[in-house]
Formats: sequence, C-alpha cells, structure tokens
Amino acid sequence: MNVVFTIFLVLLGSSGISCRCNMYHLNEDEQFCAKSENLDADGLLDFFFGTTSENLSFANYLNCVFEKLNFITPEGIILFDNIIASGRLPWYLARVCEDVPTQIIKVQMEFKSSAIHCKENPPSVPSPSTVRKCITENYRSTPHGHK
Repeated sequence: MNVVFTIFLVLLGSSGISCRCNMYHLNEDEQFCAKSENLDADGLLDFFFGTTSENLSFANYLNCVFEKLNFITPEGIILFDNIIASGRLPWYLARVCEDVPTQIIKVQMEFKSSAIHCKENPPSVPSPSTVRKCITENYRSTPHGHK
C-alpha cells in the first residue's frame, strides 16, 4: 500500500497541482500588479473575500494579472480558452485553495465548468472584473462571501 501511495504522491507532484495554501503569498506577477496599485496581500484578500470587489484598484490589479497570465489581449479581448486551460484558475480568480488532492481536482473541474459557462454566456461588457465575477458567481461550490 505504501508503494501505491508513494506513486500517487509522485504523480501529484508532477501534475503541477499544489497542495499548499498560503493566502498571503503573491507570485512575482501578482506582486508586480499589486505594487502598481499600492496593494498588499492583506488588501487583496479584502477584495477577494469582502464586499468591495468593485473597487477601481482591484479592477486595475485584475487587468494587470489577466495580462500577465495571457487571459486578455492588449486590445482587451478576453481569452476564455486560456482561462479554461489554466491549472491555477481557482487560485487566481477567487483564492480558493484546497489541501486534499481529490478536492483540488474537484475545485479545478468546477471552476473550468464555470469558465466554460461564462465563455458561452459572457458578461455584457467583458472585462477581467466582470469575467472574474461571472466565474466566481457560477462556481457551484463557492462558500458564502466568496463573490
């Protein structure tokens, strides 16, 4: 049984699925985008989990992150296929993070389904903010307050 578990962990590690949740960690691109709006990890978490997600600084942060992740063209066209293909979609859009491998996969699949829904039914004015809102609001397992 230990061999099977070890193989599972090796495969999980090579799949790119991260089992570590640190809400306050920003990668290099996120740090760059946050700094340009004078935001820090604490401030961003307020936007991700609070009621102020319509804030202009947060919208500018999302625009920057979408550009860095190749989720939007320089002309402002949302690249839904790139969003759908992202393995870190729950993290980048809603800071949803799970530590249990089966939950990680489940959350990723549900976010992809939500992104596909939003591609097929885009917001009337597609922007990083409205697309993020569409995906997080259509994500079935979103706990209360994660809008």
